[in-house]
Amino acid sequence: MNYLALHSISKLPLHFINRLKKLKQLRILLGGREHIQEIEENEIDHLEICRVRGLHDLSQITKFRALTSLVIEDQVKLQEIGFDRELEALEEITISNCKGLARLSGMEQLPSLRKLRIFKTAIDFDSFIQQKLPNALSELEFATSKSKIDQEIQASLYNLGFQKWT
Repeated sequence: MNYLALHSISKLPLHFINRLKKLKQLRILLGGREHIQEIEENEIDHLEICRVRGLHDLSQITKFRALTSLVIEDQVKLQEIGFDRELEALEEITISNCKGLARLSGMEQLPSLRKLRIFKTAIDFDSFIQQKLPNALSELEFATSKSKIDQEIQASLYNLGFQKWT
């Protein structure tokens, strides 16, 4: 099995995922849990977490050593995503509608990151763009849902040489 989608799980422990050695894609949709810390180092290359009520801790994200794609959507309690060690395969990140997310740090730990999309978060663009970003990053979208601010951000990104996500 290389694909697993978990829908509306709440109390179910996730450590069974550690036995799925060939698992490449994991989607966790709906339900409720505070974190995914039961999942140990693995070979998952695509992780999607969407509308998981109460999720506030992704500090173990770097256990997903083979990640090429990360999608985090509708996580209102999540305040920070930090990459504290290198994830050399990660190429694409989409973070959408995580209104409490104020920090995305450790971007320099993602040398292969080419595409980054950030929508409707609490991340301050001016602070975010000051951090060291990966050299491979060429496509960057950042939107707040406030059209005037978004136009200014888009102009800044264009002036910095970033393309829109294609």
